[in-house]
Amino acid sequence: MSRVMLDLAGVVKSYPGPQGARVPVLKGLSMSLTAGTTSAILGRSGSGKSTLLTILGLLDTPDSGRYVIDGTDTTGLSDRRLAHLRSERIGFVYQRFFLLGHLTAFDNVMAALQHGTPVPRRRRREQVMESLDQVGLADRGHHRPRELSGGEQQRVAIARALVRSPAVVLADEPTGALDERTTEGVLALLLGAARDRGAATALVTHDLQVAAMADRTLHLANGSWLDDQKAADADSHQRPGDQYA
Repeated sequence: MSRVMLDLAGVVKSYPGPQGARVPVLKGLSMSLTAGTTSAILGRSGSGKSTLLTILGLLDTPDSGRYVIDGTDTTGLSDRRLAHLRSERIGFVYQRFFLLGHLTAFDNVMAALQHGTPVPRRRRREQVMESLDQVGLADRGHHRPRELSGGEQQRVAIARALVRSPAVVLADEPTGALDERTTEGVLALLLGAARDRGAATALVTHDLQVAAMADRTLHLANGSWLDDQKAADADSHQRPGDQYA
């Protein structure tokens, strides 16, 4: 049986609204991700995707419910412990790459090893080169972001996300800044590299064509998962490549 890397159970999240009322955003969400699998999370603007991503990334905590990552229950952990767990067990891939322009590709990937459990200097270099090699950029490590194409910059971002071999990879619209020709290759590389390292991947996207490359698709609407029939009805009104509003 595949190991469960991420387990969300009955998670509720709300925020303060007008006149002191609480506005519910997530309404008892549950989900599990196993090692080497990818789940695409689809939802229109305001569905709760961003809030869900911040909780999965340990950037916020739920009002109630439970979140277990790689066997560690995050309930009640201190901010310091959450930050350590985030550095060790989660890799992030974002739409806009977020590479540091003054650093080389090598040093951008190396930056991910500056937090969490210290890695010996020699092993750090080995891990960075292994990660760059996995995304096909071992010979481009000395280049700065402005010297790389958009697809290459996203591949550096993928290498950075995977350099610690995280339990969970969170990808937020990872191909949104890429042209259609580049999207499929970069996404296939991301999903394949994460799978090879045994990571569970949650891919947040608006694009049905991107979602189709995942192992399964979850539809979020008004803070709850849609059942299969409602999700099918939602998809039937769109074609692959179309985007949710």
